[in-house]
Amino acid sequence: MLGSKERCVWVAVVENKIVGSIHAFKTVRIETTPFIEIGALVVDKDFRGKGIGKKLVNTISQWTEMENISSLRVRCNTKRKEAHLFYLGTGFSETKEQKVFEKKEN
Repeated sequence: MLGSKERCVWVAVVENKIVGSIHAFKTVRIETTPFIEIGALVVDKDFRGKGIGKKLVNTISQWTEMENISSLRVRCNTKRKEAHLFYLGTGFSETKEQKVFEKKEN
């Protein structure tokens, strides 16, 4: 991902230890305007609730603006209720619920 203009990764460091990371990427589809999607947000369980996740999301929000893209999205498993509350608390709104289908080849 290093050197890519279509994706990015940031890490949060406390006392020389990585305690969180976020990955995001540009998404272009035929039926929608381009958007940035968060692919992964992870914060060490001992550092949750300290604003690290919010800072990482804010960093992606700034990148979204710098790229002149108007929409930031994230997908979250329906079972992850705490994560839903986190995202709602950082300014996201729920827009739809969906199912994911996968076909394994070979």
